[in-house]
Amino acid sequence: MGRPAIAIHFVEFDNGCMVPMNIALNQDGYFRRKWGDTAEMFHRFIYRAVNNLSEIPKGYEINHKCRCRACCNPKHLELLDRTTHLVLTNKTRYKARNDKAKKHWLENNCSGTELGLKFGVTESTGCRWIRNWLKEVH
Repeated sequence: MGRPAIAIHFVEFDNGCMVPMNIALNQDGYFRRKWGDTAEMFHRFIYRAVNNLSEIPKGYEINHKCRCRACCNPKHLELLDRTTHLVLTNKTRYKARNDKAKKHWLENNCSGTELGLKFGVTESTGCRWIRNWLKEVH
């Protein structure tokens, strides 16, 4: 006999994100739930339930259109092939760092090596950033 189920309390934010407030998120910011012997990310469960799927098709991922990993609002979830999902999430994930690096470069006129050290990327990435930023100006 297992322990009794805990009622999950969600808060809906102004942007529509629905986030569980009384359940701890994992280290990656996702809400993971266990049913019997099966554990699953809750957003995947929600997507399957709303779309009447027994499983997520192989080679596909559930994307959070809102970029909030804890969000379980079905309107914020979409099925993407793994490659598209990776490209999309990497572009979003690294945009904030790139914007900070560009601001730093503009204020300090530093080198790609300096950008690499400050922002945790390789020297070649820092130089590529600068080349791209220079193209934007011209």
